[in-house]
Amino acid sequence: MLIDSTGLEVYGAGQWLEEKHGARSRRSWRKLHLAQNADSGEITAHTLTDQDTGDASQVDPLLDQIDGPIGQFTADGAYDGKPTYDTVINHSAAAATVIPPRANAVERADAEMPDQRYNHIAAIEREGRMKWQASTGYGKRSLRVRSSVRPQRCGTFKSHGPVW
Repeated sequence: MLIDSTGLEVYGAGQWLEEKHGARSRRSWRKLHLAQNADSGEITAHTLTDQDTGDASQVDPLLDQIDGPIGQFTADGAYDGKPTYDTVINHSAAAATVIPPRANAVERADAEMPDQRYNHIAAIEREGRMKWQASTGYGKRSLRVRSSVRPQRCGTFKSHGPVW
């Protein structure tokens, strides 16, 4: 399962006033959060939020829309953190969670049992980020995201960020 979001610019009365009178209006944005099946490319879940909603807060609503267990949860660094890992494990206990830890992430000395995030941090420190990406399959995420761009470029909306 691949999770990401993209920004959508909303056009409405503000843009009409801007064109007619030259007045500047505050642009309105929405975030479309998507869960995509990594094998088939099918979008299996989605949420639409305002521009200020954090990506990680939408993991639970997205996973609630997916009936069966997932084998792997892959997302970008915006989703890094214990709440995301906990949410994924609550949905699918055997799921592998592949999220690149932040660059300043460190191993916790007080951790009782190493968890998936701890293992990712240790592997990156030991082998480097590129080898970690290759060993976890994280690099395939960008290929799937890019392969989904082509059909949507024909659309009439403007998208900012990774286009699915």
